[in-house]
Amino acid sequence: MPRFLDTWTGEFVWKNDPAKVRYAILSHTWRDDGGEQTYADVLKIQADIQPCSTTSESPFTHPAMTVAEDHSKPSAFFDHPQLSEKIVMACKIAREAGFKLIWIDTCCIDKSSSAELAEAINSMYSWYGLSDMCYAFLADVPDGENPTRRYSAFRGSRWHKRGWTLQELIASERVTFLTKTWSFLGTKRSLATLLEQITRIEFDILIGRAPVDSVSVAQRMAWAAMRETTRIEDRAYSLLGIFGVHMAPIYGEGENAFLRLQEEILRTVPDQTVFIWDQYYEFSPGLLATSPSFFKYAGDICVMSPTEFASRLRIGIEDVPPLHAIVTPQGVRIKLLCLDLHRIPDIAEYIPQMRIKPCDKCGPRPHAHLLALLQCQYIYDGPILALPLCHPPPGLGKGLHIGIGAACAHSCFFFEFNRRVYLSDKTLRRLLKHCSLSLFDLSILHHRPRSSPSRSTMTMGVANYGSNLYTWLMQDGPIFEFDTDSVQELATQGFHLSPLSCTKPSGEAALSFTLSSCSLRSPLTANLPCQKILVDISLACLEQDDKHAVRVEFSAAHFTIGPLQASHDSGTPPGSEIDAAGFRCNTPLSVILDTPSGTDLGRYTSTYKFDHIRHYTVSHAEFAVYTGPPEQDKAKTVRIRWLKVSLQHRKEDHTPRLYIAVELSGVHAHAKPCVRSEEQQGLSSANTINSVEDDTSEDLHASVSTGYVEPEDLFVPLVRQPTVQALSRHSSPA
Repeated sequence: MPRFLDTWTGEFVWKNDPAKVRYAILSHTWRDDGGEQTYADVLKIQADIQPCSTTSESPFTHPAMTVAEDHSKPSAFFDHPQLSEKIVMACKIAREAGFKLIWIDTCCIDKSSSAELAEAINSMYSWYGLSDMCYAFLADVPDGENPTRRYSAFRGSRWHKRGWTLQELIASERVTFLTKTWSFLGTKRSLATLLEQITRIEFDILIGRAPVDSVSVAQRMAWAAMRETTRIEDRAYSLLGIFGVHMAPIYGEGENAFLRLQEEILRTVPDQTVFIWDQYYEFSPGLLATSPSFFKYAGDICVMSPTEFASRLRIGIEDVPPLHAIVTPQGVRIKLLCLDLHRIPDIAEYIPQMRIKPCDKCGPRPHAHLLALLQCQYIYDGPILALPLCHPPPGLGKGLHIGIGAACAHSCFFFEFNRRVYLSDKTLRRLLKHCSLSLFDLSILHHRPRSSPSRSTMTMGVANYGSNLYTWLMQDGPIFEFDTDSVQELATQGFHLSPLSCTKPSGEAALSFTLSSCSLRSPLTANLPCQKILVDISLACLEQDDKHAVRVEFSAAHFTIGPLQASHDSGTPPGSEIDAAGFRCNTPLSVILDTPSGTDLGRYTSTYKFDHIRHYTVSHAEFAVYTGPPEQDKAKTVRIRWLKVSLQHRKEDHTPRLYIAVELSGVHAHAKPCVRSEEQQGLSSANTINSVEDDTSEDLHASVSTGYVEPEDLFVPLVRQPTVQALSRHSSPA
């Protein structure tokens, strides 16, 4: 039930059914400073015009504001000096065109009411579609220019780059474009060819000859890939009408809004192209994207009908799985036809995309285990799209990961960004000579594992600060210094930072410093043993496939003062050493990170493909520092501190300077990790595999959640053997 503005009286008017009302609607871009007049602002102006109105009267139906029935003259409301020019001119244009009512989003929605705002967001697409005329005001397009000119202001208008104007362009049947002086520029129909070039929206959809759902989900996402909104959540909310879904807006949820949008699409739209997107700014092995920007190059992905899909694979249509997916806490549950890549020798010979270069330190790396075929293709009659699936590394989310190669201990997988594979008919025939298609019930990672919100999180569209870390290291090297806030905070905790030792050979940098609690005692450390923590940070430039990268490595060692070990009856514990200063060296510090650090527990290595620093924190590592006395060694808990070391760059600082921030938590009791023997681990993995193989229910998952197992045991076909044989017979090459 929208609220309209009367173009003659300036009153607000409620209408229960907009389909029965003749009205105009305004499409525009909000000012950068947000200085648009809201519903509350217009109410104040209405009150100024009619000071005699009482509080019991509705502000939408003031009798004193009503003019003559013939509307020979607009109300004095439009002459008020505080009323914005945009509202005045929009009402004037609509009034002169014969419209008594107009809807303007800035003042016709009471945004202080969450219920009204939610209704408007979910209904806006239909409101624009039911309007008799949509006036698109382009505040940055001058009069008298040719919009078809190559570098015209119309082509570069901000209106084409905003998120909300996409649905306003598509939903409205009639759109009139107005220049910055509110002069006529053209209509959607007359400029349809030009609009298709600018927005990539098909001509037939623009002129109303084809419905919006005639194109795939990926193609519709591509329309919004380069558009921006003030609030990150609006990138998702502005697409609700385009996909015909509804959901409650929750401002503050961030990128989770786009994840919820894709979940709603999975429930209502039978289209697997939503899984076809690319990653360019961050590694994400999940099935769902976190931003429309990842669909930038998905504009040519089309849906295949079950009949066409069966014909291309030479199987019966009854063997085509349904286009149905269920979102569960374990991932996205979906049935797909798959190829077991372990049965295909040298997969890179058939699919060059699957070629993975070995790691310099780890050697050969495992490739994807399965190739899951989707019912979509690249352009019409083009290659079929497939997703490579890998078993997830421990601790990196639930469900199978998407990617051509599994992660190694030295983060080399950051160079492998391919998450989709193109299969031509010829390639398919060659692959089917080695193995047949099988139907799997898969559980695939929902999205990339979430990390706690921080200023180090990279977001789409972040401006480049002009800081080239690779260039800094190849030249004289950046300037390193301690963060002053860290020094002051550590001093209050009784810890002191030694002077920073730094060597900077060409293309590298090696840093080391000591964090000590002996030289500066405080009430927080009075009852704790003296400690010394040695921290080393190394940076090195890399070149791989003509791409620049920087490897950052953190390592730390923990020492405690000599008297601490004296309380041991047996003397120095095995594996410990006493240095010249009387410190006892404990075991290397454990690294707690989202990315596995390999077998070296005291070291964390990360590789950055992008040589430009795009966020506040360049890299960081977190260590667990043991502080408990020896007599607690056999207890079920240990007392530890969390040490976080990070390299930071100030976005306002354009000099080659990096800051080292050191943060230390208070002492906290933690449960000791339970370490199982190799025999116990092997027994657990074997039992897990046997339990999966012996299960004959139809709810089998195609992944094993505990332990590393052989590739052939990772995936269990859902279909019983007779059906698999039938697929093999149908899919044999001609």
